[in-house]
Amino acid sequence: MTAALRAHGWKQVHAWGTDESQLTRGAWTVFVTRRTGPGLVIQGEQMHELQINADCKGNLH
Repeated sequence: MTAALRAHGWKQVHAWGTDESQLTRGAWTVFVTRRTGPGLVIQGEQMHELQINADCKGNLH
């Protein structure tokens, strides 16, 4: 996901390992978080969930 965003002009600001990234483009910031856990196992295979949050400058908490 982050590679696709970078390919479209987003700049990576922070990367916390392979599980969390922050990217910016213009006034926007996007946070991409990959999660795993016991509830994310389907037919014996570990799955990953991507959580994506976006916000405009001045609204970040």
